[in-house]
Parts: sequence; C-alpha cells; structure tokens
Amino acid sequence: MTANPAIADGFPGERLRVLPRPLVKEALLRPVTRRLLVTDVGFFPRAAHHGRQRPNGTGEAIIIACASGRGWCDLGGTRFNI
Repeated sequence: MTANPAIADGFPGERLRVLPRPLVKEALLRPVTRRLLVTDVGFFPRAAHHGRQRPNGTGEAIIIACASGRGWCDLGGTRFNI
C-alpha cells in the first residue's frame, strides 16, 4: 500500500493508506476478495469541520468510526447523528 500524498483537505496527524488501483482490479477478480475489499484506510485524529457531499452517492462502502466528538450524516433527507 502507498501513502496518499499531501492533499488540500488533509488534517493534522492524518495517516492514510491506499491500495494501488491495479491491485484493486486484481483483487476484485478473486473469489476471496471480490465481495469485501478494503481499498483505503485512514486515521484522522483531528478532523474538525470535515464534510463531503455526494449527491450521486459513491461506488465504495464508506465506514466512519467516530472515536471522539460528534457529527451527522444526511441520507435521503433524514439526518443521522454520529
């Protein structure tokens, strides 16, 4: 896996690893990994005021684990507290 280079919306202390997309394509062809494959993983200890809008959804399954603080997700007009 490779580290994601500094990005415009990076956070202090952020650690992010991304599986190279050619390896993702290979893994999606294998029976063991085609149904569940972690492609990106990150640790964001201080991500205050972070937000994303995805009006057309996303092709990935995104899991957000909030260890401190709080946030929300608006899905189909319903707001879920995190």
